[in-house]
Amino acid sequence: MIQDGRIRRIAPGGTIAVEPGCQIIRGVEQWAIPGLVNLSAYLWEPAQIAGLLYHGVTTLQDMGSQIGVTTDLRDSVEAGLVRGPRIFFVGLQFFPGADPSGVSTGDLWQATAGDSGAARGLALAKGFGTSYAYIYQAETLEAALHLARLAHESGLRVTYARFPPLSFIAAGLDRTEGLPGGESCYDDAVQLLRASGMSVVSDITSWTLFGYVQSHPAVLEEPETAPFLTPFLRGWGANRVPSRRSFYDAMAGFARKNVAKVHRGGLVARAGAAGVLPLPWAMHGEMEELVRLGLSPLEALQTAPSANARILGVERDIGTVEEGKMADLILLDADPLVDIRNTRHIHAVIQGGRLIDRKSLMQPAK
Repeated sequence: MIQDGRIRRIAPGGTIAVEPGCQIIRGVEQWAIPGLVNLSAYLWEPAQIAGLLYHGVTTLQDMGSQIGVTTDLRDSVEAGLVRGPRIFFVGLQFFPGADPSGVSTGDLWQATAGDSGAARGLALAKGFGTSYAYIYQAETLEAALHLARLAHESGLRVTYARFPPLSFIAAGLDRTEGLPGGESCYDDAVQLLRASGMSVVSDITSWTLFGYVQSHPAVLEEPETAPFLTPFLRGWGANRVPSRRSFYDAMAGFARKNVAKVHRGGLVARAGAAGVLPLPWAMHGEMEELVRLGLSPLEALQTAPSANARILGVERDIGTVEEGKMADLILLDADPLVDIRNTRHIHAVIQGGRLIDRKSLMQPAK
């Protein structure tokens, strides 16, 4: 039973009295899983969120887009003015130690030279309600460590775009967005990450989808994809892939190999999907990638909602199907524990207790 947007009771069928005015959602032959949580989205355009919600993403974290546009979108979703996943915003991408005149400092990037620059950038991030300080690239290790310390003092968690050096891990980095490329993901590095308690985001599809779209261009015309692609998003992959296909293929191979090593080392790679090429169903592809690399379907499902909710610090509200939690649910027409690809067979999406009219979301993006 769902009441006031939360799961009030879970009980066998026929044992809950139906009160007058209640809406009954019949799911006798469906499987219920929590709404998906994507840790690695880039909202290049506001039109993307309709497609993400259609495909079961009820919560996402944006890793860096125009801060004014995205925070307005986040607030509009929270107010019920726009339908889409609830948005957590990492916000500004920090370049500690960089000369502000050499970086286009503004609503996406912040070069933070010295204490005053760091304080200004962090205050701006907090003012817009971001959850992390995202160190994208540092001029020096000292500058990165200094910004991380100031961010922690201000109450922000810290994430890093690349595999961090030992001193950065020792400084209390909360999360890393990247694993080392090539052959450099050694076993001792994996054990170091595991011992530190840091989170690692998989994001394999950021690399694999470019090659997939180039090899299967008809995917962009599929009925559950095409309505959610603006001309900009449609041309994003087409304009980038041909000249850099070998690069993306190589990076896809590195990502698969390193995530597999992380998994064998006892560290779970949290699911984040398609930061680079924003296709609306990418989280399903990411879970499929994790299963191919050795995770069970159950482990992949636990990663995408519940483990990701813990990283965002909202595990008390979302991530699992439990009494008292927000009613973010996906009803599936096939068992995902038999085949992880069955997460694509969506019967219904419920967000915050509200049944989403998925057909109405399928308006052509402009």
